[in-house]
Amino acid sequence: MDYKLWGNIFYNISNKIIHVNDFSGKYFYKVYIKKDHNEIQLLNLKTNNLIIKFYDYLMDVNNLFIFRRIVNNHIHYF
Repeated sequence: MDYKLWGNIFYNISNKIIHVNDFSGKYFYKVYIKKDHNEIQLLNLKTNNLIIKFYDYLMDVNNLFIFRRIVNNHIHYF
């Protein structure tokens, strides 16, 4: 969940939203910071259409690379 690896980050701290423009310039991520997880939406940069939505749950506060991701009711561990 190190969003710096996904692309260029634009913070909106007051709304607890992070916008990440991916390095290809085709997509962007909208990350909603919640208390116990993050909701991530991947959108088309030109049309603003939603491609996929998933949820990340941090499992180790000392390691951003250990987390659980839920996509379409399927759980993946990283």
